[in-house]
Amino acid sequence: MNAELIKLSRKAAREWTGTDGYNQASQLINMLCDELEAIAPEQPLEPKEKAYRSIAKHIFRAHRKYEGGKVLVLLADDIREAEKLAMMEFGTSSVFVKRVVPTADPQVYEV
Repeated sequence: MNAELIKLSRKAAREWTGTDGYNQASQLINMLCDELEAIAPEQPLEPKEKAYRSIAKHIFRAHRKYEGGKVLVLLADDIREAEKLAMMEFGTSSVFVKRVVPTADPQVYEV
């Protein structure tokens, strides 16, 4: 949720409260802001480094076992799902799949 948007909306509502014709709009804005805060409480975003590591857990590389050539980058929940995707894409069960390998930099992975 965009806390800045709610903050600005509430500021506008305060300024309109005493203005003829805008009092009702002010009340509606405050009601909407209350509802937004109730259904989506403010949560801080994860640091980018943690997010990158989390995403990388789902990135796999695949190639045919004996033919080499084309390499695929796959997004999957686990190695079994990645293997199924690779077998479907290559049209063979003879595939090699492994998860990307992290380095010290959370934005760089070895394939």
